[in-house]
Amino acid sequence: MLDNGVACAGGSDAPIETCNPFQGIYDAIYRHKPNRPEDVFLPEEQLSFHEALALYTKGGAFAAMQDNVLGQISPGFYADFVVLRKDVSEDHAALVMPDLVEGVWVAGKKTYQYDPTSIVLESSEHDLSKSLLPGKNGPSR
Repeated sequence: MLDNGVACAGGSDAPIETCNPFQGIYDAIYRHKPNRPEDVFLPEEQLSFHEALALYTKGGAFAAMQDNVLGQISPGFYADFVVLRKDVSEDHAALVMPDLVEGVWVAGKKTYQYDPTSIVLESSEHDLSKSLLPGKNGPSR
């Protein structure tokens, strides 16, 4: 679809699968079954790191009709971004590290800082209703 110019966004089948975007990026790059890297599903459909990242940044913003303020770090855009503990553009395997995120900024304010004593590995109790995105996760910015 990307080769034909179709606008695509990354996502998941949560709660059936994880909603972790880093896992989604990893899966789009490698397309193999868990713990079976030799078993690649449709290898011709594997994406580059940059294509997979775009699904979850610019593609997600476009799908939410917010591509004029979300999806990239640029002047005039909301300062919603994460800082990672590893360079995942070079080390794609780091995408599945449970402690990958160093910090999270929403609307330019730091909302999370990595703390090795409080890592949540399986589920989260975070309330997304104040995420500031329009729709079911929040009313408006």
